[in-house]
Parts: sequence; C-alpha cells; structure tokens
Amino acid sequence: MVYLKSLRLQNFQAHVDTTFEFSPYFNCIVGCTRSSKSSVVRALDFLFYNEWLSDYQRFDTPRAIITATLNNDIVIIRTKSKTENKLVIQTPTEKKEFEGFGVNLPREYIEIISIFPFEVDTDVSIRTNVANQDDPLFLIYDTGTIRTKVFSRLSGLHWIDYALKDLNKDKRNNSSNLQTLKEDTKNLKESLKNFNVENLISQINKVKEKFNTIKEKSELITKLENLINKTTKWKAEYQRLQQLKISFADLPRFEKALFLYDNYIKKMFDFRNRYTILETSQHNLFKYLQNTKDAVCSIEKTIVNELTNNPTCATCGSRIDYETFIKVGC
Repeated sequence: MVYLKSLRLQNFQAHVDTTFEFSPYFNCIVGCTRSSKSSVVRALDFLFYNEWLSDYQRFDTPRAIITATLNNDIVIIRTKSKTENKLVIQTPTEKKEFEGFGVNLPREYIEIISIFPFEVDTDVSIRTNVANQDDPLFLIYDTGTIRTKVFSRLSGLHWIDYALKDLNKDKRNNSSNLQTLKEDTKNLKESLKNFNVENLISQINKVKEKFNTIKEKSELITKLENLINKTTKWKAEYQRLQQLKISFADLPRFEKALFLYDNYIKKMFDFRNRYTILETSQHNLFKYLQNTKDAVCSIEKTIVNELTNNPTCATCGSRIDYETFIKVGC
C-alpha cells in the first residue's frame, strides 16, 4: 500500500518552511487555534485534487512549493504562483515535469497516487481520501438517493441498475411498437374488407396489355425516327445534287465519263510506276557507265605510264626506244 511518508510546505499560508513526517498507520496533528493545522489539509487538497485559492500562497513570496514523499521513494513537487503551475514527479530512475495542464491533473500522476474523486453520478462526486475538520462524516448528511448510488457503485450494483434501465426502456419501446403494429393491422384488415382480388388481377392484366402496346409503339417510334433521319439525309443529298444542276437523263453519260476518268487515273498510275522503274534503271545505267569510264581512264593512265618509262634490254642492258622495240626488237 502506498502512503504519504513526509510533507514539506514552503510559503504556503502561514508555513514558511515546515516539514511533517508521517507513520504508515495513524497520525495526529495537534496545535492551538490558528496555528495552520488546516493548511496541511488544504495542501493535500491541492496536491491530490488540484484545488487552489489565491490566498494559499504566502504574501509577498515568489511562489508556493509543496513537496510530498511517498513510501516507495517517489517524490512529488507542486509549484504554484500567479504565473506558474508546475508538477514534478521524481522516481529513483527518472524525472518527469508537467506544466500548463489546467484544472485536470495529468493521467500519469493520478495513476501514481491512485487518489481521485469518487464519481457517484455525472454531476455528483465525493472525496473519500481528504476531508476538512468541518466536513461531515462520510455520507452522514447526504440524501438517501446519494447513499444508494454510492453503495451501488461500491458493490457493483449500478451495472444492474443500468441494465434494468435499458431493459425497461426497451420494454417501453417494444410496447409502443406493438401497439402501433396492432393499430396498423386493424387498419389493414378494415382496408382488406373492400378489397376485390379478381378485379385487381383484371386491372393488372389490362395494365400489362397497355404496357406491351406501349412497348411495341415505342419500338415502332424508334424505327420511324431512324427512317426520318435517313430520309433527312437523303433529302439533303438530293438538294445537293439539285444544286449541281445535273439532269437524271445525263446520268448514264456521266457514269460513262466517270468510268473513263477512273480508267485514265489507273493508267496514269501505271505510267507513273513505269516511269519510276525506268528512272531507276536509267540511274543504275548512268552509274554503270560512270564506273566504266573510270576504268577506261585508269587503263589509259597505266598505258601512258608504260609509254613514258622505256624498257631495258635484257641482253645488252641499254634502254630501248618503244617505237624501235616495236619495229625491230632487240
């Protein structure tokens, strides 16, 4: 069990720097009137419930500091002033600081001290850990409803109350729905008394026949629209032909002229293809003639070189004139 081992108050009301040591069992603080015994309870209210009044800070001091040491060596330091609201939790292994948390204490801090108001209802809470000397005993002046809620929560019976409330609510809703269904059934039965099934079947068959007729007419309308569109196109084509001022009597002659023109175009394409082939052949021939010309030039150069250099006689070793060599030999 975690309990308070020591409490140090600095600049807290009448306490300039006071330290209290507590035992794990029963502790009693004794003092004369107005010796700031209640300040200890107010300091615990601030430490555990974040309850603070401006006169808690000693007059003309920079800040009030409350230091609490638990039996598990966890040290809690609360620092408060007009401009400062700080909480420090120091364990043997780490140190955590919290600032600017407002009226709600940090969850980690509440988990460490395990002290928080006992929520009786959404708008009713009771503090069971700290009480002032003028506060009444636990539940002594509370109403029977509050006592019932407290004991229900302590024993877990409030869950049964919640279940019964939901059950009664569902029961009322089901009863209302059942009454509505009964009235609807009654009205339906009254309506069915004048209900003629055969007449309804006959009306349904008539509706089916009308539907089929409408469907057939719809298909005919679709076909008619297609014909109208085609007729419109034909009419436009006819008007275009009329603008060309061509007589229908001239159509055979016009068709013959188109035939001749088509044949003429085909022949022109054939001539163009033949011309392309001839042009390619001519290009290849020119290329061949050029190569032949280059070969003749090369041979002529070789002959000229040979004519320029007179040969040497193999017998006498003297140079022989080419014309003499041709005529008489060596």
